[in-house]
Amino acid sequence: MFVIPAKAGIYIMKLFIRSQKNPILSPISDRAHWWESKAVFNPGVAVKDNKIYLLYRALGQIHYSYFGLSILSDPTTIEKRLSLPVMEPEEGNKYEQFGVEDARITYLEGKYHIVYNAPSIYRQSKIVPLWQHMKVPWRIRCMLAQTTDFIHFKRMGNIIANIDTKDGVLFPEKINGQYTLLHRIIPDIWISFSDKLTHFSKGEILCKPRVGKWDSERIGAGPPPIKTLSGWLLIYHGSETIDDGRFIYRAGIMLLDLKDPRKILYRSEEPIFQPEEKYEREGYVNNVVFPTGLIEWGDKYWIYYGAADQVVAAAYIDKNTMLDYLAKAVT
Repeated sequence: MFVIPAKAGIYIMKLFIRSQKNPILSPISDRAHWWESKAVFNPGVAVKDNKIYLLYRALGQIHYSYFGLSILSDPTTIEKRLSLPVMEPEEGNKYEQFGVEDARITYLEGKYHIVYNAPSIYRQSKIVPLWQHMKVPWRIRCMLAQTTDFIHFKRMGNIIANIDTKDGVLFPEKINGQYTLLHRIIPDIWISFSDKLTHFSKGEILCKPRVGKWDSERIGAGPPPIKTLSGWLLIYHGSETIDDGRFIYRAGIMLLDLKDPRKILYRSEEPIFQPEEKYEREGYVNNVVFPTGLIEWGDKYWIYYGAADQVVAAAYIDKNTMLDYLAKAVT
């Protein structure tokens, strides 16, 4: 089993503190929970009625992804965990052939908007695989669903037509009268603007991986951005290829201009955290921290992430500490 050395030769900014309860959500291996018996990870997160809703990706005995739901009374205490999926692959939907993955949740215009990945495969043998290292002709699309209760979902369909892309996140308000979406076409983060939530163009590249750094292989947006006085706070993931060809996924931060988020005001030179704990280094896919949820709760920011593609973990930072850090970063 490949494991990162205890000292990986990289300076890590100790901005976020891991919860002592980690992992806060793990697979359940009994027969009734067959659909989430192998892995639960990469949750979309939202605050509703003073509760925290985790819409998490689940893998079971067949290689399909479902969305499960847990409701928390505080950032790390599970009050309720539903025994059945709340959203599963739609029958007859060619894009959801292998499930629904990696929800990102944005509260916008009175509804919770969920951008998620829909994986399938191209049927034509001449299609060149997008992920060459997997040797599979994957087709991946950004999909949108809406909900008000996290039980009933209205599918809005594929929002970027005919483009293989994933890691879509919506900003929580219109910017200059338009909806704003981040998404990833390997290996870059792209940004797109639209008058309609259901139709975005390819847009333009927001940022690229950086040669020789922790995010040198590919990058992607994490949770939907949070608005601060200094700019839009974006947590993102980046990967790097290790000597034996394996990937390591870490998390970093960007600060985007409030009026024109195409402008990057700050990008962390070092990651804010990387796989260090056993539950992050060993799992369904080793050496992964993959942030997908970020909320404000009291005087803290809480980030939720998939760890080793198998469990859900949480970390936090004092809100004033983060805001002070961002303010200094742009001065």
